[in-house]
Amino acid sequence: MSELYDILVETPPTKVILLALDQGLWDCERSLAELAALCEANHMEAVAEVTQKRQTPETGIVLGSGKLEEAAAAAGELGAECAVFDGELTGSQIRNISTALGGMEVIDRTMLILEIFRSRAVTNEGKLQTELALLRYRLPRLQGMGESLSRQGGGGGGGKGSAAAEKGTAETAASAAVQQQKQQELEQIIAEEKLKPAEAQRFVANAFRDGAFKTTGTDIDQILPPVSRFGGGNRTEKKKTIIQRLAQFFEKYFGI
Repeated sequence: MSELYDILVETPPTKVILLALDQGLWDCERSLAELAALCEANHMEAVAEVTQKRQTPETGIVLGSGKLEEAAAAAGELGAECAVFDGELTGSQIRNISTALGGMEVIDRTMLILEIFRSRAVTNEGKLQTELALLRYRLPRLQGMGESLSRQGGGGGGGKGSAAAEKGTAETAASAAVQQQKQQELEQIIAEEKLKPAEAQRFVANAFRDGAFKTTGTDIDQILPPVSRFGGGNRTEKKKTIIQRLAQFFEKYFGI
């Protein structure tokens, strides 16, 4: 009974708190209203807003420490699980703000918009482009979080070794996640197109190494399955499909 009820009842939206720095450059109230609507489009509910008027951002945390304490208190009281900043943040800013908020997840406006596009993409091409955009936007920010950790590692009292370990984890987290997804997608293509696994892996690795995806020559032919495994279909069309899929894969992951 309860399991069926859980399935039928819609999952409640994630509660979030909105953060904004008002430098007098635009209508902050209107911008926050738009941000709240974007959150709603991503199945989030904005339960509080914390803004600060100041000409220049606070170094490292954008908003003043007092405002972030106010935000942390509001989030705890209202059950917010994430903070959404109305603007773009660097990796170190994301980490510092998250720390000030007790470890809460922090995203910025661009990340939210990209996530909405990703979740609503329907065609394979649309999904490919939005996933690529999100990966490229997130990766340097996660790496920036690692750089922030490294700058804090010279403190003494045993902190240096701990910070170094955290730095290594933070710096590799993004690339490790991307590499894992990359490998899984390549293996899926190999399985679905019945490619020769070792040859296909080597062909793709060489493409990333050389910075170019070759669609002509004998290299591409060496990864194709035997003629009999095409099921009697048109080999030329099959080859064209394989080249298209691998080229899309290369374009998605090259440079990240």
